[in-house]
Amino acid sequence: MTQRRVDDDLYARIAGLLLLQDEVFSARRLAQDLIGEDLQAGKLTPHEAVKEETLDTYETGVLRVLAELSVHELVDDLGDFPRTVEIRPGDYQPDTDGYRELVEAVLANLPGDRKVETRALYEQLRKRFPDECREPGALWAALLELHTAAGAAREGALPPPFASAGGGGPAARVVHASRRLL
Repeated sequence: MTQRRVDDDLYARIAGLLLLQDEVFSARRLAQDLIGEDLQAGKLTPHEAVKEETLDTYETGVLRVLAELSVHELVDDLGDFPRTVEIRPGDYQPDTDGYRELVEAVLANLPGDRKVETRALYEQLRKRFPDECREPGALWAALLELHTAAGAAREGALPPPFASAGGGGPAARVVHASRRLL
């Protein structure tokens, strides 16, 4: 199928909306809002508005405009991260106090089902861990780093700042995060 061409008016509307967005937003939700506006304005038929292809076209437009605004340093594109993550204790413990404290704080802020919204976890941790929690995407990157280091520990290749307990056996815990989108 051929995607519908995005006209300059839509690109301009997208840019205006992106410049008004909070620190974190959903490209898909913004695309859906724009489709709703175009449906109401008669620019789309009801049939076109519900097509997955239309949503893909609008979402691609949002991402292209975001990239262009970022190139011109009008916005900071901090990447994407999952809305919700499931986090479990791991088998290895970081060998620095800073990362050990972060792991303990993450695990202490989990609900019983171990699933937490990335943004909510960020809000809980950002004041205590400003380097790892500059924004929600940075927290997600830190969680991935902890998870990746745990995998390397199991394989015997421990990158700093992680180490296994004495003798290479399992130690306390490293966070394991798995992407779970709602």
